[in-house]
Amino acid sequence: MDRIERHDIINALFLALALLVMALVLSILARRLVTTVQDNDIVTTQKPEPEIVPVVTSTTSTTEPTTTTTEAITLRVPSEVQVLVSNAARIGGIAGQGTDLLKAAGYATLPPTNGNRTDRSVIYFLEGYEGDAVQVAGLLGMSSEAVAPMSELTNGSPGEAHLVAIIGTDQVLR
Repeated sequence: MDRIERHDIINALFLALALLVMALVLSILARRLVTTVQDNDIVTTQKPEPEIVPVVTSTTSTTEPTTTTTEAITLRVPSEVQVLVSNAARIGGIAGQGTDLLKAAGYATLPPTNGNRTDRSVIYFLEGYEGDAVQVAGLLGMSSEAVAPMSELTNGSPGEAHLVAIIGTDQVLR
């Protein structure tokens, strides 16, 4: 029993090697965690300025030459934009999926709702939130043509929302 055999030495070496590898992996993970925390601990004392995005629109006439005008659209920090997502497709959970997607992008979201069934998906916006509506449309896989002023919202009230995303049967979230 006091005799050390060759397989005992091999087992001890494998155990020491396994412990060494585990210590190395843990130190790498700890270093990554510290680096991530340091990167995320950036504190801003100033509120970021809204981004101004130029939008170019063209008009054509048969008697006049084409004119081009540029108007500025403001984009806010997503956390400053309240979005309500409504399921008008009657596909279970689609408003929740849209809400989760926008929440992951940093938007302030209201609890998802069900709306009247419709085929057309639309993002309605309060005055001054058109650029944000275009951004949200893109995140939800809709074109910028799916954006409309809140005054065109016929069903329900936006409540606290700056944007109301109606997801119709023409839209499939992934």
